[in-house]
Amino acid sequence: MPSIDARLKSARKALATATEELDAVQRLLSETKALTLDLEGLSVAAKDALLTRGPYVGKPERLVTKEGIVSLIDSQRHLKLKSHLRAHGLTPERYRELFNLPADFPMTPAWFSEHMAESARRNGLGRHKRETPRQVHPNTYYRRAADSLRAQAEPEA
Repeated sequence: MPSIDARLKSARKALATATEELDAVQRLLSETKALTLDLEGLSVAAKDALLTRGPYVGKPERLVTKEGIVSLIDSQRHLKLKSHLRAHGLTPERYRELFNLPADFPMTPAWFSEHMAESARRNGLGRHKRETPRQVHPNTYYRRAADSLRAQAEPEA
């Protein structure tokens, strides 16, 4: 177990680091002339600076896992990264630009996209032609014909 002196030294170091980070945020806010710290009121430059840790220098393929896409904002895995980015006020294009990711970097894991596509095909979505023609009730035809005859017979005012 560390001695009290070692713990105090560690606590002082953590306090110094926190103070430096606070000073950096204050400098950033003064440079961007943002007057309040609410995220809605921050300028785009201040949001970018608060959200980024710099460009991603690793391999982008390592961010795509079976469980989801790892966010560079909070290091959490997400199935739909686009929804997560929207919550932080970012678009996929801006996210890719901020973290220096390739333009084709995915927003969902490949297996999830395939699963959703298969589900859509199974439910008949995306078909352009009907397999059987749609049946129109005979009364619908007669009602439409009667409506058009009435419209023609009405005298113009």
